Amino acid sequence: MKAIKKHGGWITRKNTTMNWLVIKYGCLTLMTSNDIIGVETLFENYEFSDDGTPCGSKIINLPKEQ
Repeated sequence: MKAIKKHGGWITRKNTTMNWLVIKYGCLTLMTSNDIIGVETLFENYEFSDDGTPCGSKIINLPKEQ
């Protein structure tokens, strides 16, 4: 969640202009204002809205759900 907060909490699906606010996350899924996304899908298809950094590019281990 630290990286998500650092980027303002918004993610964008690659090759679109649609943004989603991250509401909650767990070990295997992420809940947004629009959908529930698996972490593998997040890593492959989403980037942070503020600067286009790929989601998950620097994450080694996901913390437990908070």
